[in-house]
Amino acid sequence: MPATARDRSPLVLILAAGLTLVLVVAGVILAVSLTGSDDRRSGAAPGPDGACRGSNVTLEQAAGRFGLRLPDDPQDVHYLAQGGGLSGQHDLQLRFRTTAAGLKQFLSASGFGALGPDVQALRVGEPPADPCRRAAGGLAHARYAGDHVPAAAGHGAYNRGVAVDDSDPAHPVVALVAQDG
Repeated sequence: MPATARDRSPLVLILAAGLTLVLVVAGVILAVSLTGSDDRRSGAAPGPDGACRGSNVTLEQAAGRFGLRLPDDPQDVHYLAQGGGLSGQHDLQLRFRTTAAGLKQFLSASGFGALGPDVQALRVGEPPADPCRRAAGGLAHARYAGDHVPAAAGHGAYNRGVAVDDSDPAHPVVALVAQDG
């Protein structure tokens, strides 16, 4: 005589329900990763706070995580800040315009060394001219600095790279990439 639902072991039912849940979660993760990966590259205008589409962390949170102190006068701020997810990793792409004094303030307060012509100083790849992937031109006259900050109390290890276009010395453009690692 075939087994009925009453005769099935509760363990088999729990395993079947668990497997179903795992498959649903895996499907959602796959769908989000496939549909969300190009979202930030759409060229959409940044939000009122400068956040590019795809940001899920505020600029203040990301800047704090990576030891960045923005100048008092940033203008035309665009950023893509992502964090958490399955890996728990965070990353930030940031672009802003400032003054010569604001640039000095940012570099010093954020702990960057002297800018130089060697792009290899970045350690994280060259930052995009605009993290929102809008029709921004490249950085015309870039100088670079970068560092690796080892893990310490309150934060894990991370890498940062900054490129500064000072072709207009009074209003330099700063492009930055920071990522856990």
